[in-house]
Amino acid sequence: MAILRLQESGRLQMLYNNWWKNAGRCSGDEKSGSEKKAHSLGVANVGGTFVILVAGLALAAVVAMIEFLWYNTTKRTRVASQDRDNQVYNRLQRLALNVKRLPVFILRI
Repeated sequence: MAILRLQESGRLQMLYNNWWKNAGRCSGDEKSGSEKKAHSLGVANVGGTFVILVAGLALAAVVAMIEFLWYNTTKRTRVASQDRDNQVYNRLQRLALNVKRLPVFILRI
């Protein structure tokens, strides 16, 4: 029903012309020849991109330096902790071997 009303009022033909026959043309196409030229991008137009890239690079370098320093300062603590862990593991392993050697009648208690 609504489509018939649009067709009778001429609105449907106007929409058809706007979307299908005039497709590919912009409203700004009627400008004069000198105004149609596109301007090339200069450093002033894309300078912000380079600023962001350099800032990201600097931030990445700072984070890498902090990680490097953090790793080197905590390495000593980790080595000491690993030595302690290895000592505990070795003691538990020796204890387990000693328990296996106990006579069976002691383990039944």
